[in-house]
Amino acid sequence: MASKTFRYDFIDGGGGSSNVRRSIRTGSTWRKKLTILQDDQVTPENISTWTFAMEIRPTPESDTVIIELTSGNGRIVFVTDGTDGQIYLLLTDTDTAGLLNNIGTKAYDIKYQISAGDVQDLFEGNIEILASPTR
Repeated sequence: MASKTFRYDFIDGGGGSSNVRRSIRTGSTWRKKLTILQDDQVTPENISTWTFAMEIRPTPESDTVIIELTSGNGRIVFVTDGTDGQIYLLLTDTDTAGLLNNIGTKAYDIKYQISAGDVQDLFEGNIEILASPTR
């Protein structure tokens, strides 16, 4: 299966490379929207039957999961019903406050599964967990 094209608002509302530095500030709500597009790179993909998973780890090789976002735990949700190709990645202020002992650059990736098919990589990269002075 070919890799999917997507748009995201991780950085200043813009899209870009699939390996871009992102950040999460402790104690703040973190909500990022992704739009997954069909191969024409214009038409939104119908993702209503897809499931998603994202893990943040100290390094890609680490067995330690710092935090997990999935369709099942409510941290990855459809913006509407999935027919528009859009999902939100969500962490509450309580979730991010729990990251205070994990400040620094961490590894993450996001995977998707279409119905009962193969699991595919959407993208990966580094994410910076930043301490907030206000607690």
